[in-house]
Amino acid sequence: MDLPLHINSFQDLNSRCTTRDKNGQKATFSFIDQDDNAYYGEVPDSEFAALSLADVKRHLKHIPDEVIYPKAPPGITVLSKSRLAGEYIKRPKLSGFNSDLAPKLQQLLLDEAEIFEILLRNPHRNIIRYHGCVVKNGRIMGLVLDRYPTNLEARMADQSRPFRKDLCMRRVKSATDHLHVLQVAHNDLNPSNILVDHEDEVVIADLGSCRPFGAALITTGTIGWIDEDFTTSEQHHDQAALEKIEGWLNGTYDPWDSMLSLLASRNAH
Repeated sequence: MDLPLHINSFQDLNSRCTTRDKNGQKATFSFIDQDDNAYYGEVPDSEFAALSLADVKRHLKHIPDEVIYPKAPPGITVLSKSRLAGEYIKRPKLSGFNSDLAPKLQQLLLDEAEIFEILLRNPHRNIIRYHGCVVKNGRIMGLVLDRYPTNLEARMADQSRPFRKDLCMRRVKSATDHLHVLQVAHNDLNPSNILVDHEDEVVIADLGSCRPFGAALITTGTIGWIDEDFTTSEQHHDQAALEKIEGWLNGTYDPWDSMLSLLASRNAH
C-alpha cells in the first residue's frame, strides 16, 4: 500500500519511544490514519533526532490489517465512527512492533474487548466507560472509551488545588472490588492507569492485563507497583497494588525503591 501520509508534525504520530533488542537501542514510531491503516517505522536511536518529517514518512511501512487487528467475534458491540464525539479510541500498541509480536497484539485487543463487554452489562462509575468497538471489514480497529484530561500521577504533581486522596482511594478500591466480584483481576493498577476528570472523579483504565482469575497473562504489572513477577491473573496482585498506591498518595511508599529491589532480584536469577 502506497498512500500519502497526512503527517504535518511529529505530534501526529501515534507513538514514539525507545526500545532495545538484540541489535541494540532503537527509536520506534507509528502512525494510524483516519481510515485505520497502520504504519510502523524504526531507526537506530542515535539517528532519530536528525530525522526530518519527510524521513519519518519514508521509514513508515504499512502493516496489513490482518496482521494486527483481530477478527470481531459474534455479538461484539459495534460503534460507527460517525457517532463518535471526541471519545478516545484505544488501538493496538505498536511500540517495538515485529511480526512475532503481532498475534499477541491481536489477542490483547480481543481480550480487552471481552472484558469491556462484560463491564458494559455490569458497569461501575469508577471504571472507564466503554462504548463499543470500531470495526472495519470484520476486524476490530479499536475500543471506544471515554476521554480523560489527566491521570493520577499527573494530578498529584499539580499542587494548584487540593485533592481528596481518601476519596480517590475509596473510589479505586470500590472499582477494584467490582472487578473481583466479576471474577477478574486488573493486574496492572498504578497511578498512570487511574484517570482523573476536571472534577477529580477517578476511573481505573487500561484493562489490557485484566483477565479471569487464574488465566495466563500476555502482559503483566508495572514494575514499582508489583511485589513480584507473575504470569497469571490473581486477585492478590490488585490488593498489593492498592496498598502501594495508597502509600504513594500518603508519601510512605516510593515505587523507585521497589523497582530497584525487583530488578536486583531479577539479576540475581
